[in-house]
Amino acid sequence: MSAIGLSTDMKSFKSMGINVFYFGFVISFLVGLLSLVLIFLFI
Repeated sequence: MSAIGLSTDMKSFKSMGINVFYFGFVISFLVGLLSLVLIFLFI
């Protein structure tokens, strides 16, 4: 994992824009929320 982190180019992230990070945050939030709901339903 650290080898991937050391070889990343920050300029490529800047060219993609911030919307990609917002999308990733929303998806990860929804996955976490869904897992919490499933935990409370089945336990």
